[in-house]
Amino acid sequence: MDIFKKLKELNFPLGEYVLVGSGPLAARGIREASDLDIAVTPKLFKELIESKKYQKIEKYGKLFLEADNIDIIPRLDWDAYPTTTEEAIKTADIINGYPFLNIAETIKFKKALGREKDFRDIKLLEDYQQNKNMTVWDKIYQDYKNGGEEYATLKKGLIPEFLEFINNHDFKLKKVLDIGCGNGKYLVFLKTLGFEVSGIDSSLTAVEMTKESLGEDSRILCTNMYEYTAPESSYDLIISIAAIHHGLKKDVKNAINNIYSALVPSGRFFVTIPDNEGSSHWTMMVGHKEIEPGTRVPLSGPEKDLPHSSFTRDEINEMFASFKSIEMQLLADRGRWIITGEK
Repeated sequence: MDIFKKLKELNFPLGEYVLVGSGPLAARGIREASDLDIAVTPKLFKELIESKKYQKIEKYGKLFLEADNIDIIPRLDWDAYPTTTEEAIKTADIINGYPFLNIAETIKFKKALGREKDFRDIKLLEDYQQNKNMTVWDKIYQDYKNGGEEYATLKKGLIPEFLEFINNHDFKLKKVLDIGCGNGKYLVFLKTLGFEVSGIDSSLTAVEMTKESLGEDSRILCTNMYEYTAPESSYDLIISIAAIHHGLKKDVKNAINNIYSALVPSGRFFVTIPDNEGSSHWTMMVGHKEIEPGTRVPLSGPEKDLPHSSFTRDEINEMFASFKSIEMQLLADRGRWIITGEK
């Protein structure tokens, strides 16, 4: 089905409807849609009934309108899915001029439906989002290599808090893993101190830059940090600076759990994470949408559409509860937490 052609024919008024079901996947080229599910406002639903172009049917205990592989849904909020039609319309993604349920809401909607085909769609959506995240930062690094700006962590220099952390601790094994290593500047520094260095990044361009800086005696992989499982009990230092938050909160929490598994006993970590309040004032967040509490997506700039999860002190304490000797430092001027500790 050509969904955009069909939507043009329907000519529903913008602000009165949103595409749900398989439509949001088809609009993003994830998979085809054989029909259209459209949630509409009560006003539009009444008008469509009066048009007599649609047949009334009952499904899931609700009144639907149906015609030519189109289902019109009068109310989007069900027992397991609390988002109202009006809320879904307000937070919709506009694609080719038409409103589609955003990815986070589509996943929630399909979890609420809970059918086997819905869980297949959820996997497709999560893979799509992860691949999109990889593309965002690869473009940033490619632009930099072609003479573009030193954006964010590409700027020269290491943060002073990290240098102080390294100076204040001894590392006997001297094996480090950098999660989201970028151009490798932290690993280059640690290598000069005698560390055996490993790193992962979602950007192939960043991985190539890091390998160029480190030479052959390093293990740098291009992979998704939320899917990568590091070898257990292998490192006495794991770092992630301005990187681990580029996903949904559940993904960040899983990555923190993987850090614990990969550290040797008494191994240490150094992680930075955005503060929920402070990061909401970042320049990139002047225009944003919040796809879950504390996870914001910039609507413009180099990191457009990339989720940024931020956390409160209580959330951080809960997330790092398995570790010991936890220290948290809030850099209020940067809207960022520095969290250190050991296994």
